[in-house]
Amino acid sequence: MVESLEIKEKFIQLLNLVKIEASSNFSILAYYNYLNEYEEKFIEESNYLNKQDLRIFLIGANRYSDEFNFSDQHSSQIRELTNNLFELLSNEKST
Repeated sequence: MVESLEIKEKFIQLLNLVKIEASSNFSILAYYNYLNEYEEKFIEESNYLNKQDLRIFLIGANRYSDEFNFSDQHSSQIRELTNNLFELLSNEKST
């Protein structure tokens, strides 16, 4: 399913960007670990069935991310990916 693949790809991009950030700023490792706990739920093919749970997780992840200072290079990309994921999960046509 296209929607499931989009959710998976965007989450993997987000996770990879945060991992890059954590490699140069050790304090971000806590946020990476937080996101990584939900990786399975975002990448499984049935992720579109758990939209509500994933949206709630993203709300918390977005608030939690405010506690970290990301580099200028990746900060806007991290925010954009988080917002894109939230919008994708808020799409009602397949809920």
